[in-house]
Amino acid sequence: GYAYEVLTEVNQQTVIARQRNLRYLEQYFGTLLIDYRDDGSIRDIELAEEPVHTQLRRWATRPNTVPPLPIPRVKVVTSDRDTCWKILGKIHALLPPMPYKLRDYVSS
Repeated sequence: GYAYEVLTEVNQQTVIARQRNLRYLEQYFGTLLIDYRDDGSIRDIELAEEPVHTQLRRWATRPNTVPPLPIPRVKVVTSDRDTCWKILGKIHALLPPMPYKLRDYVSS
């Protein structure tokens, strides 16, 4: 419908800036976690943006606001659970608590 069209248009208009931000995040996390990458504890770091349907859901909770931009998602794949918890602790030490924004899926 209309909301989907508005979001896709906004996403198309901001794609270059968002891609640049994802590259910065990738460099930042790569540098932050370089010790774990060098010893093989991290298998992969993936960055993506939330899908449009998630943006629509967020916008539906605040309908009288401007369309939300997609939130970047960082996925760190580790070799074992202990490393995963260490990396999550390092990320939480740098980033303040952000309810509904910073989610971890370690125990799932």
